[in-house]
Amino acid sequence: MKKKLSRITLRNEEILELIDTVDKSITTTLVPALTELIKETKDERKLCDNVAFHSLKLKSDSDLFKRLLSVVEKFSKVLPKLKVAVEENIPESITTGTNNVNNRIVLALLSEGVYFSEEVPMLLSNMVNKFYSKSGTELDPEITRHLSHRLVLLIQIIPEMEKADLDKVVESIGNIPTVTSLKFESSSDIPTEVVMGFFRNTIGIKDFYTQTFVKRMLGYFNFRTEHKKHANITKNFIGNPIYHLRLFLIDLNSLRLERLKDEKSLLELRILEIKDQNANDPKLKSQIAYYENKLNKLDMKIKRLATID
Repeated sequence: MKKKLSRITLRNEEILELIDTVDKSITTTLVPALTELIKETKDERKLCDNVAFHSLKLKSDSDLFKRLLSVVEKFSKVLPKLKVAVEENIPESITTGTNNVNNRIVLALLSEGVYFSEEVPMLLSNMVNKFYSKSGTELDPEITRHLSHRLVLLIQIIPEMEKADLDKVVESIGNIPTVTSLKFESSSDIPTEVVMGFFRNTIGIKDFYTQTFVKRMLGYFNFRTEHKKHANITKNFIGNPIYHLRLFLIDLNSLRLERLKDEKSLLELRILEIKDQNANDPKLKSQIAYYENKLNKLDMKIKRLATID
């Protein structure tokens, strides 16, 4: 029987702690790694010449990492405002799957943050191996397939995140009316235009990219008309927070922190591979294999804990 993810209930103080943890992870792991990758790939064209990246119209490989750095720093800058919004407008506890649009935006923004802080470092490690060092990997094939899928997602959301007004999205939290007509029910359609009309006319979110970001956050691309209209974004929807938050909360003090540390070490080693022109250092390869095998085992433990029958 296929397993499914259970709903999660988060206390207000847990949400605030998660925001701080996401911010710290982005600042201490992702930003330094991207800064190094920008320097090391300025003369490379392996990504530029790969069809998977053509939609980004890269001038050089370093351009991808510059744009990604800009996006994650932009996201990180709104996290203090998100904390204030949570403190002032979010009840003592909220549950994933909530009908409250304000709460759903908070959870979806958290999910986005977990994607950046938890998945993107591994994604970058895999990219370095695939496009630059090509030294092979000990990662489980299922993990590498998952990372390839997430790379497609990253390529698609970079332009959206570059142009979306994240400040206005955060400012909307607490200002969205909660009425019966806005409830999400599996047996009926959400009146998308009612909600989006409020964002347009009251919050002032009128540009396409910010509206697209909000719709993705709220899961409105699950509906047929929206799916057809934005199919390229819909198929990689990450606004539903259950998956990311469930993984993020497996064990806040041990298992998760061990994985974060190992992901950071692996990414640092992969960047060293780029710097090593020969990429034949046996010690370096041995260290990479060590951390990849550790992450394979951690991934299996996390999946067992993150799912229920």
